[in-house]
Amino acid sequence: MKRLPIVVLTGRANVGKSTLFNRLLKQSYSMVSSVPGTTRDFHEGIFRYTDSTAVTLVDLPGVLAGDYLSELAFEKSKKIIEKSDLIVLIVEAKGLTHLDEEIALYLRKFNKPMILAVNKSEGKTDLADFYSLGIEDIVQISAYHGLNIYQLEDLIFNKITGRKFEEPNPIVFGIFGLPNVGKSSLANAILGEERFIVSDIAGTTREVVAKQFRKLGKSWLLLDSAGIKRRKSYDKELDGLSVSRSISALNAPMGVLVVDASRMVTRQDKRIANLMLERTGASVIFINKKDLVPKSSVAIVYNNIKEDLKFMDSPVIFGSALTGENVNLVLENLREIWEKAMRSYSKKDILKAIGYAVSKRPITVENKFFVVKNIRFESKFPLIVGIRSNVRQDLVPKSYLKYLINTVKKELDMSGINLKIGLID
Repeated sequence: MKRLPIVVLTGRANVGKSTLFNRLLKQSYSMVSSVPGTTRDFHEGIFRYTDSTAVTLVDLPGVLAGDYLSELAFEKSKKIIEKSDLIVLIVEAKGLTHLDEEIALYLRKFNKPMILAVNKSEGKTDLADFYSLGIEDIVQISAYHGLNIYQLEDLIFNKITGRKFEEPNPIVFGIFGLPNVGKSSLANAILGEERFIVSDIAGTTREVVAKQFRKLGKSWLLLDSAGIKRRKSYDKELDGLSVSRSISALNAPMGVLVVDASRMVTRQDKRIANLMLERTGASVIFINKKDLVPKSSVAIVYNNIKEDLKFMDSPVIFGSALTGENVNLVLENLREIWEKAMRSYSKKDILKAIGYAVSKRPITVENKFFVVKNIRFESKFPLIVGIRSNVRQDLVPKSYLKYLINTVKKELDMSGINLKIGLID
């Protein structure tokens, strides 16, 4: 088996190595603390940049001046540095220290490609002093806030592969729901940064705001929409415009419906769900604010909401944008559905599944048995299938078409994919 390239994160204690390590891996592995020298051992994990590119990321112990244990731990890291393919030296934006200079001098002896990550760069930073370390590639970041992390990832990719990363077309998904259900909070939790304004005041988000990012080896484009109110609840013309733009965004390839666990599913929740079924290619349901539900009621609330929205036939995630519980499952489910949809279900498979559904529950129209002659793909994503039959299309009940959709989805494992079936001449 081919060895993955090794990228080491190193530097003095408390410059944010473990925070950056966790940020790159998109989850918490290393212990993060404000106490210098917290990491005594090295930690490693797989950093997957794209589906086909991954590296072993190693968080080395931080060096604390005058501390024997930290200096000993750093010395033990020598073998890992020797095996590494790339070194990322992390320093603080507030300025270089003598220890930073000593570490840089020590690392240069290994003759490895290096990147200097100037962490905690939330404000304006003068980089003049940092160039004195003799490291050509410098990137200003904030591991805690997520600032410029993608630029650092691109630089790592470039150094490891010798190629410039070419951004693929992103997978587009929108976040939809009523006002104040936590759509922007969920968007921020998915991104891992405070990108969207969050407030308890309903209607804070007025526009559809887009943000491109990379996670799970994919490029994504997230659309955070304004809450979709009932028409009679509009306070002013601006509300109508915001809702109109949100409904237009429902044409996104995929959507996440956010509902509030602290209240029952409303008619407007169901209306938004139906709009998503009509317009988006795939959908996921996120029941938000689990942190507000008493533990004794969690199962009841989950089952009630799942039952109320079962007509969507979409994956249901119960979590909290505030605490981050199960937020990771949103992208994981979207990726799984996307990859399933991109397999391009064959005409043969869908025709066979429709044939099975008809044989299982045959109907007669004008004294004739309904027979499927052929099908045609009207669209691959969203997946729209037209049926050519032996009867007039306006005479086949909508309820029967719904039955065909449900049966085909079940037979072909299409949960989350918003399949549409109609009759054509």
